[in-house]
Amino acid sequence: NNRLWSPINAYIGLSMVSELTQGKSQQQILELFGAEDTAALRRQVNAVWESAYHDNGYEISTLANSLWLEEGLRFSSDTMDSLAYHYYTSIYQGDLGSKKINNAIGAWINNNTGGLLKNASKSIELSPETILALYSTIYFQAKWSSQFSQKNNTQDVFHTPDGEKTVTFMNKKLAQMNYYYGDKFSAVALSLKNGSRMWFILPDEGYTTSDVLADGQYM
Repeated sequence: NNRLWSPINAYIGLSMVSELTQGKSQQQILELFGAEDTAALRRQVNAVWESAYHDNGYEISTLANSLWLEEGLRFSSDTMDSLAYHYYTSIYQGDLGSKKINNAIGAWINNNTGGLLKNASKSIELSPETILALYSTIYFQAKWSSQFSQKNNTQDVFHTPDGEKTVTFMNKKLAQMNYYYGDKFSAVALSLKNGSRMWFILPDEGYTTSDVLADGQYM
């Protein structure tokens, strides 16, 4: 299966949990992120948010957070205000686990990810026992620094664990490109106009994606 996770969303989401906890649980989160207190963690989250959030001619990198509370659940207005102000969180309350709220969460996710997660969002089914749910999204779109030409696309064989498949390949000729090698994989990076890079990592023959991810060399 494809695996995708965003360290930024994990960081922001867990930081939001620190606002909803007290005592030892809260202290463990603060220590994990090297923050003296919640005020310090809020400043760190704000710095991460500001550095990651862009919407210009070269890229779209937008973040969104939401908190869903069970209908009738009592909550602290100050805590909700902090989440809204410091974490840009949208807050909703309703019958968690109901079809209406499941659909509402899916719609919220789609609205904040350019509609790219329609299939995944359809499978959201909160347990009726759920009293609180938190969702953090990121939508990223950027242009290659050197564009691919559609006329150079070709149909060719792609080798998968389940057999060979004919797919569309994008092709280009580069004047110079570095190729990297590890013990179990090789890799290449393509640059984007915003200055970031996208890495493509290929496991060596006889190794799986899981083998590569479990190896410290990958990181």
